[in-house]
Amino acid sequence: MNKAKRDVVITLIFLAFVTLAKAYAEEVNLPQKDKKIYGSLNTRLYELKVKLKPKIVEEKVYWQNKKEVNWKEEIKKWNFGFLPEDEFLPPLVTYEENFYPEEEDFQTRDRWMSNNGKILIINFLKVPIKGDIRIEATSYKKKRDLEVWINGVKKEVFEIPSSREENKFFKFNIKNVVLKPGKNFILFFTPQDTDILYRKWSNKKREVSIKFKDSFRFFVKEKLSSLEENFYNFPIYKYIVSRNSLNLFIDFRENKGEERKPLLLSKKINIDIEEFPYLDLDFHFGKSGISLFLFLGIDFNEDGRIDDYLVLQPADIEDINLFEMAKKMWPQINYFEHKFKIKKIILMFEFENNLEGITLFNLKNINFYNSNSLVLIGKNIKKEELEFKEKNVAYTVMDEKGKFNIISYFDGAPIERSNKLKEAEERKNREKEEVNICIPLDKSIYKKFPHFSFFYNIENPQIQEIRIFLLLQDKEGRKNLVLLDKVTSSKGKIEVNLENLLFEKTFEMKKIIIKLKRKDDVDCSIK
Repeated sequence: MNKAKRDVVITLIFLAFVTLAKAYAEEVNLPQKDKKIYGSLNTRLYELKVKLKPKIVEEKVYWQNKKEVNWKEEIKKWNFGFLPEDEFLPPLVTYEENFYPEEEDFQTRDRWMSNNGKILIINFLKVPIKGDIRIEATSYKKKRDLEVWINGVKKEVFEIPSSREENKFFKFNIKNVVLKPGKNFILFFTPQDTDILYRKWSNKKREVSIKFKDSFRFFVKEKLSSLEENFYNFPIYKYIVSRNSLNLFIDFRENKGEERKPLLLSKKINIDIEEFPYLDLDFHFGKSGISLFLFLGIDFNEDGRIDDYLVLQPADIEDINLFEMAKKMWPQINYFEHKFKIKKIILMFEFENNLEGITLFNLKNINFYNSNSLVLIGKNIKKEELEFKEKNVAYTVMDEKGKFNIISYFDGAPIERSNKLKEAEERKNREKEEVNICIPLDKSIYKKFPHFSFFYNIENPQIQEIRIFLLLQDKEGRKNLVLLDKVTSSKGKIEVNLENLLFEKTFEMKKIIIKLKRKDDVDCSIK
């Protein structure tokens, strides 16, 4: 084939590739430069997602705008005792004894067991349930037998292999496990005992046997028939309500010395803990010997069903941020795209066996609130109220329920680093490529409510960066930009407190400007 024919063939192949790519790519219109870019070619389109949720607040913002609940109305929404069998409520699985803290390796979350590891599974329903427990495990240094005991009865024995690959796990299934209402204990025991694991970077020695991947999950297969009510020895109770409090009386005069079963108090709710991340709990016990646990059933798949639980004790509640706690507990969830919603709150009372007589539980308040709401303007921000400016960049903006996707089109090769003089000259002559989001500041509002924050997610942090500026203006109308923050991570939250910024009195704060900038030293051009 001669050169002319070869060039024709190459050209035809290239044109065919471009035609096919356009046919299968999603077309994005960029009105500022009247261009069409095909996003799924993954060439020069980069997204910044920003979520703005400003609110005017006073000291605290309470869920349903109520600081204190009216218990005469509130008590109608609560259920006493274990939950009815027609509810879908997965059991709670927690680690109890002889497990080391969770670790993150090779993009997995795992946990070492020493020996005789014990987990607790709580069935919140008033009927027994049957299901499977699926585990992934690997043994340290040598294969080990893993005995599984359910509520004191040996259920299974698995042989757990050892692997030289640190992130290789083997799957096992504990079938047809029956959970009674309330607490159920599962004991993992290995007769081959432990070996010493030494971590060079931590300089710590651990006695370990088997490592389990992620968390244990119980998969419900069926609900079983109720057993006789007196089999469970539930406590006898009654309650009296006033407007300001719930008084729960628990009677221990019967069944002295027998095992005390827990008492549950539960309510269906629907709370986004990003908006209301703190819990206010005001209660009092009339006697010692009673423990209170709170279980918050969390839906993080937005399907309306509980996926897992946050577990709290009263000592943990003060100043704890439930949203941050949820992000840490389920790091695999993209909290920018999904919400952490509490679908049910459960209070569980545990009693010591030596309790006698009648004891009182007084509950004055249980409520969710936000002490640091976003504050900028007196209403929710809409796309039309923001000002978008571009410099040498084609872009478009899409908004949905308070989220803004700024899709920008960077164009250009990286700066040459052949010599410092050439590099400096090229930086001087290069036109800036950035998109600005300008958020107006109202002096009458930001003086009283100075907090501002937003969540962001950068699609390609190796190509772009965010910088936050404050636009100042003096009495003569001259303007000045002050850098507030330079974002270094690909996603997260930025908070600005305008009250802490000190400027001369001649300056007035006019705008916060979020700049989405193209990095100088990267290649954004199409190859």
